[in-house]
Amino acid sequence: MSDEKVRELMSQAGADQDGEGTPGRWGYGWRARHPLDPFNVRYLGDRGFGATRLFRILMTNACAFRCDYCPMRAGRDLPRHALSPEELARIFMTAHRKGMVDGLFVTSGIPKNPRWAMDRMIELVERLRFRHRYAGYLHAKAVSGAEPEQIERLALLCERVSYNLESACQATLDRVAPEKNLATGITLLRRVQSAREANPRRLPNDPRP
Repeated sequence: MSDEKVRELMSQAGADQDGEGTPGRWGYGWRARHPLDPFNVRYLGDRGFGATRLFRILMTNACAFRCDYCPMRAGRDLPRHALSPEELARIFMTAHRKGMVDGLFVTSGIPKNPRWAMDRMIELVERLRFRHRYAGYLHAKAVSGAEPEQIERLALLCERVSYNLESACQATLDRVAPEKNLATGITLLRRVQSAREANPRRLPNDPRP
């Protein structure tokens, strides 16, 4: 697969869009090489000791949810793209072998239901770990409505698993993201924490302190 084809497929798949990036929890942040870079690579700095190049991508930008803040919410007239777990694993491993990226950040829209979206994300991670023998950095952002056992599976396979609460108040959440539930999100975060405590393994190339 050529470098140009890798870049084309990465661009078409849809970036996890946050403009200039967001501040990091550990005193550093995401930095785009260029705000219009179609390669969807973000740099995770580590306090002056270099940076980890993360390929950030959505498995699909199609979604049935109607979250007001999301540019990919249901009902918007925009191109929708999707990559299968096999396709994305092959694209990422090609880019990794060519020295283009060091790690992967992946999340997904929810075109059918949360279990379906999470099953595809888990399949991707399992393909990378077991079929491609990839031992590098993986960050998976779970989708709203994920099952506890799905969260636990990701926690066993990824250096980092995250989940967006979106709001600290259910009343606000009902207005901006009517399909989401705050209590369910808090429960999922607790499952991530308990899974980490039960399996504290971290791969040596985790860029966090």
